[in-house]
Amino acid sequence: MVLTKTFKDCLKFKVEVEAGDLDTTAVANIDLPSAVVGGDATGLVTDTNAVALIDLPSAVVGGDSTGFVTDVAAVGVIELGSAVAGGDATGLANDGTEYKMDVDFSAVVNNVNVTGSSAQTYTDLLTEINADLTDMTATLSVDGTQILITADATGVNTIAITDGTGEALVSTLGATIGTSTVGTASLDYKMTVVMGATTDSVSVAGSSAQTYTTLLAEINTDLTDITATLSGDGTQIVLTADATGVNTIAITDGTSEGMIDTLGATIGTSTSGTASLDYKMNVNLSGVDNAVEVAGSSAQTYTNLLTQINADLTDVTATLSVDGTKIVLTADNEGANTITITDGTSEAMIDSLGATIGTSTAGTEGTVLIPIDNDPTNSRYTKSFYGYQVFTASTNIEKTGLVSSYNTTTGILTISDNGSSSELADGDVIQGWVALGI
Repeated sequence: MVLTKTFKDCLKFKVEVEAGDLDTTAVANIDLPSAVVGGDATGLVTDTNAVALIDLPSAVVGGDSTGFVTDVAAVGVIELGSAVAGGDATGLANDGTEYKMDVDFSAVVNNVNVTGSSAQTYTDLLTEINADLTDMTATLSVDGTQILITADATGVNTIAITDGTGEALVSTLGATIGTSTVGTASLDYKMTVVMGATTDSVSVAGSSAQTYTTLLAEINTDLTDITATLSGDGTQIVLTADATGVNTIAITDGTSEGMIDTLGATIGTSTSGTASLDYKMNVNLSGVDNAVEVAGSSAQTYTNLLTQINADLTDVTATLSVDGTKIVLTADNEGANTITITDGTSEAMIDSLGATIGTSTAGTEGTVLIPIDNDPTNSRYTKSFYGYQVFTASTNIEKTGLVSSYNTTTGILTISDNGSSSELADGDVIQGWVALGI
């Protein structure tokens, strides 16, 4: 600024407007507990599903065996010593010799008597043996190395073979009595699953759950609003509520044929389900309230949180500070504004973030202060009359509508924006004069 006296009672001046003379913007800060980036978790409560775990003793895949008892037929075995086919010769005498053995089926003895002439091939031999068996059937094993005597029905049964004492059938064939298999009946394996007011009694037949894939299918038929799956690493059976919300899942093993114990598993941890909360705060811009309400489910990261906050703001924008330590609320328009932040009273957003309300800075209108007479010895000057013009920097056209005042005590001429209707700009030139009265 250059001030030049040109004659006794007049002072001319010329001033160029600088950036520091222009409007400033209102700003308010929310101080975060530590630096974050947009993708970081806010920790706000969202919708989650209740989960309960059954910890398996080792990793499995769907096709692995559960080890559950299923329906098995009892089997007695005669080891032939070498492979034969149905048409092969048995070596029994081709006459009326009676070859004997006993087959005990769960304490019921079946006396088997085979006439040699009727059993010259293994096919005929099996026919003759079956004629004397009740609830059992004799067949040749697939590889031809065994005669298998199998119970016609599954269940808890035993088959015991004893060779005859006279013309012994087994030894005459050059065979031996092999290891028998005890028959079993499928067991029903149980556990109880409780979610809220619903109790599901899970009962799975071992015969229907020989693999983990079929086990899960059977469990799910007995569950209400819960689904059982195998964890990604195969170490857990995961029971998950079908819907989000405030729920818990509790598992109890059966007292008889406990499913979990039979699997060699244990009851693992459970996680309660949650319902998303609505977090609140108020942002007041120069007397106008902006009620901000954000669903936790929509604001799991700071990027999402800022998007949701901005959806409820008018003429204010929320951003993350460069260093990530603040949420910065900035007025969209420069000028004389203030921003005041108040946390919510229920599900308070700022408190839930572990944050605090930080400093705020009021916005100001652009103002230029021109010291017309800074010589205190000139007390005789009334400085009561002045004139000025403002020219735009780019077009040198006069700019009108600004607000001005002159303080006759301080000698300061003040030129300011007229709100947003007429504003000073960087590089504008102010020139004028002041009459210095005697």
